[in-house]
Formats: sequence, structure tokens, C-alpha cells
Amino acid sequence: MRTIPQSPRSPQSPQSPILPQSPRRTYRRHPKKDPNAPEKWRSAYQLFRDDVNRELHGQDIPFSDMSKIHSRRWSELSKDLSVRYFEQSNRDKEDYLRKMAAYELTLEYKQYVEYLHNFYKQDSTVNRHEGYANIVNVVIVATTVAGPDS
Repeated sequence: MRTIPQSPRSPQSPQSPILPQSPRRTYRRHPKKDPNAPEKWRSAYQLFRDDVNRELHGQDIPFSDMSKIHSRRWSELSKDLSVRYFEQSNRDKEDYLRKMAAYELTLEYKQYVEYLHNFYKQDSTVNRHEGYANIVNVVIVATTVAGPDS
């Protein structure tokens, strides 16, 4: 067996094999959120959690324990209270959908759709968003054909 002479600067221990680096996910850019769009509705659980947080406000409870309290109380919640939270969530959702339908007719929405179109067009992961880019094209064409006042 031949030995390879080591340089004076290298350590005297045997050379360790070079291990391949683990593949890391690369960062993918995301489009900016539309600042003019209406705020989405909150689920029944989110509404319930907000009520519990208001009740326990000021107590020094760690996040993990707070999550356990939320889930335990949610599972023990009476049917009447549960229905109330779901009804509130449904009202919020209907309100959101009405606001969103009105927002989709505005110039700001059309500008945001154009921004999304350009964003995914120049994005290096364009193949990943092909379906979305086609939807954006349909919206742009439909609004152009129908006209802005339709």
C-alpha cells in the first residue's frame, strides 16, 4: 500500500473523506400581499381562541401551555357555543365574499393581478405556477374585453 506524503501544514491524522453536503431547499420569492384587498374571515376556532386569549390576558402562560388550554377547551365546548362561533365565522365569510366581489371590480385589483402576472412571468419557478399564470391571463383578457365599467 502506498502512502501519500502529507504537507507540513496538514494535520498528522488520516484525511477524512469529503462528505457531500445535504441538499438544502433554495429560497423562493413570494409575491407581496395585496394591501388593498379585504381582510379574510376568521374560522370558528380562531374566534374561540381570541375569546380565550382575552380571558387569560395578563397571565404569564407559555405558548405551548396556551395551545393546550385552547385545544382542551375547544374539545369541551358545548354545542350551543360551538354553533355560535360557526355562525359568526359564516357571517364573516359572507361579508368577506361581498367585499371581495366589489374589490375585484376596482382598478387596484386589476393592478395587483398585473403585478402577479409579471411576478410569476419573471420568477425562476415559472413552470411551478403555470396554471396560476393562465388564470391570471384569463382575468386580464376578460376584464379587457368586457371593459373597465362592465
